[in-house]
Amino acid sequence: MDISEDLHKPVPASKIDTKRKGGAELKFVPWYQVNRLLHYYTNGYWHYEVTGKEIIGDRLCLTVQIVIESQDGKHVREATGSETLDTDSYGDFQSNAESMAFRRAAARFGLGLHLYNGG
Repeated sequence: MDISEDLHKPVPASKIDTKRKGGAELKFVPWYQVNRLLHYYTNGYWHYEVTGKEIIGDRLCLTVQIVIESQDGKHVREATGSETLDTDSYGDFQSNAESMAFRRAAARFGLGLHLYNGG
């Protein structure tokens, strides 16, 4: 799958944001930029859906599946994301959990992996 090579390329700096967490500054690719990059690299031949939703203790846990369709067939990656039900961070608990799961599923294709642990 040639798309895999593209998805493993470093994300352009213009698509990367930073946030502070626990005193550290972290680089990340926002969900909407992941969406744009997936669309660009796959020519729109991809989709995703939430495939699991569960409340565990005080957390909403979501599973997201991304499917990329190519001449080689369908390529699927899944990942989870969670957020506390009483979150006081930006966004609500469902959108935060979904964003986390979506970005992690994309990372399983290679998108943005260079940002984790220095690359």
